[in-house]
Amino acid sequence: MARRGIIGGVTRLLGGPGVAVAIAAAASAAPLASDEFVATATTLSADSGGTALGEVTPATPVTVAATRADAAQVAIEGWSMHDAPQYLYPAIGQRIVLVTLDAAGQAARTIERSQDDKYGIHWDEVKIVGWVPGANLTADLSTVWQAARTLYQDRCSACHALHRPTEFTANQWPSILKIMTMRAALAPNEAELVTKYLQMHAKVPGAGGGPGPKTGVTAGGRSPKR
Repeated sequence: MARRGIIGGVTRLLGGPGVAVAIAAAASAAPLASDEFVATATTLSADSGGTALGEVTPATPVTVAATRADAAQVAIEGWSMHDAPQYLYPAIGQRIVLVTLDAAGQAARTIERSQDDKYGIHWDEVKIVGWVPGANLTADLSTVWQAARTLYQDRCSACHALHRPTEFTANQWPSILKIMTMRAALAPNEAELVTKYLQMHAKVPGAGGGPGPKTGVTAGGRSPKR
């Protein structure tokens, strides 16, 4: 399916064209298996233009199941804490939000299996299927990261030297960014994009300054689909 205006759409979201940035770039995290990625925050609907199921964050991998006019039916897989079914994460214990589900989305989930983590927290591996605008998908994840890097460099270096993404873990970045994003006057969709970028290129716990989350294999041990 043709993706019209992906790069232009991300550029408009950020308020200007992408430019080369001088950031000590971390190695890219291995993405989950997918057909395409969400280029910008977008609503997941039960049908094309129908009841909203939730909000999908930028760079979330999706499997395209069908297309219709300017919409695509996609499947998104991940893990939710049993007591917090509104959030879908890429792996057990990895608090990188893929989707925030409304009540309708929580009811539409399919639970494929369950597992307890080392702290005794119960997790469910789930799948959610819905529709998104086709123009909000891209097969080129690098365009999303370029937009995020540009925004991070332009807006987050005004008050201090830029933090390397690998200075903190994926689970640490959201709370750190709460203050930073207010000072940088980032709009909610901009803050979401920067947060996802930093989380996906963050330090691996226990790995020193190593590059971002290894999302190619879930914490449950299942390798991605090829």
